[in-house]
Amino acid sequence: MLNFKKILLVSNGMLEVKNSLKHAVRLAHQNQAKLDVLVVCPEFPKELSEYKPVFEFSVADKFKHDLKAIRSESTLNESDFALSFKIEYSSIPSIFVIRHIIKNGYDLLIKDAEKIDDERGFKAIDMDILRKCPCPAWISKATHKQDHEKNIAVAIDPLSPTAEGHSLTLHLLEISRSLANTYNEKLKIISCWDYIFEEYLSKNMSVRVDAEDLAKFVNATSQHHYDALNKLIQESALTENYDVAHVRGSPDEVIPQFITENDIDILVMGTVGRSGIPGFVIGNTAENVLQNLNCSLIAIKPNGFMTPIKAY
Repeated sequence: MLNFKKILLVSNGMLEVKNSLKHAVRLAHQNQAKLDVLVVCPEFPKELSEYKPVFEFSVADKFKHDLKAIRSESTLNESDFALSFKIEYSSIPSIFVIRHIIKNGYDLLIKDAEKIDDERGFKAIDMDILRKCPCPAWISKATHKQDHEKNIAVAIDPLSPTAEGHSLTLHLLEISRSLANTYNEKLKIISCWDYIFEEYLSKNMSVRVDAEDLAKFVNATSQHHYDALNKLIQESALTENYDVAHVRGSPDEVIPQFITENDIDILVMGTVGRSGIPGFVIGNTAENVLQNLNCSLIAIKPNGFMTPIKAY
């Protein structure tokens, strides 16, 4: 089950926030969580300081209007969860947001993705947050679908060599299952495998491996991965309403293709190869996947992750 008790919704004051605000309100209500809204704008020009109060009023008024509409659509009352609103200014918004999270102990960040010409990937500020945010980060891309139409997927690796990796994978399944239950209920699980030496061996004239033997090695690798995947799903206690895609290929190619072909709206994924090392905050494979995604992303890090950003 989702168990978020302190949620931070971040905006730059310019983007339409109703999409991410709806996600935040839904989760705050379901978890009886506190929801804080933080608008981080560029440093306000001193020569325009007389307009600052009007600017802040307009931003707050737009937020209140969107919130009222969402509450009306979902029949929520003001007393259903605690909420606060704040406007801050910073020349480095991603660092400001991460420090705010560390200081205040949030367990979920929700933010609309910065607009990008190509629908795939994320802009620098969002990538910085995905790399360094110590709590789960939901970077939301706009969609015109109704909530019950949204498709949820999770990407997992059943062969993690570490206990922390195994624990993270189970956590990914738990979060994605709970999330799917709040939308269209069907969860899609994708896991990639490959036998990277097949091409090397089949084309290397100096190393002659029998084609039949090579095929056996490939099939054995596939079966080992598939068995581990099924064992992991059983351990997670998933029982119904999920489909499994056991796909051969590189994750940075296979996952974005899967997202497009299956019309996925939200992908849940682990984004750290190792934890406990400041600055080592995102795996190369994960980074390549992120730059090719055209859907919203919920990025989860393992227990023990250490962000390189300090609170002060």
